[in-house]
Amino acid sequence: MIEKKDFLIKNIREDVMLDEVLSKLYERYNKVAIYGTGDFAQIVIDVLEMAIGKFSANIVYIDTYAKTGEKQFRNNCVFNYQDVDLDDFDKIIIMSELYETEIKRNIVHIGDRRKVVSLLQYIK
Repeated sequence: MIEKKDFLIKNIREDVMLDEVLSKLYERYNKVAIYGTGDFAQIVIDVLEMAIGKFSANIVYIDTYAKTGEKQFRNNCVFNYQDVDLDDFDKIIIMSELYETEIKRNIVHIGDRRKVVSLLQYIK
């Protein structure tokens, strides 16, 4: 687990494009959906907080299978993707290794595809 975190920190600090996306989580975005609440998301968020600090944006955690309110992630209520209007978010960040393709299918209806970013493309 430590090796994976070290690898992620190195890639986060070296990737200019990722840095640009993440910096906006602190400066520009008010409402952000993080889609994925598994181990990968937990590790990535831990690493980001170690490397950059806590997000200033309002974060809403989304999951495909959890019913809204039945699950907690990082001490926050998790919402089912069908119970939120994803177009209301400034940015939607996909944080799942295993379900990325499925998540993309679930959010294909979003009007502005530029709102969606998968962290996997930056840290694999």
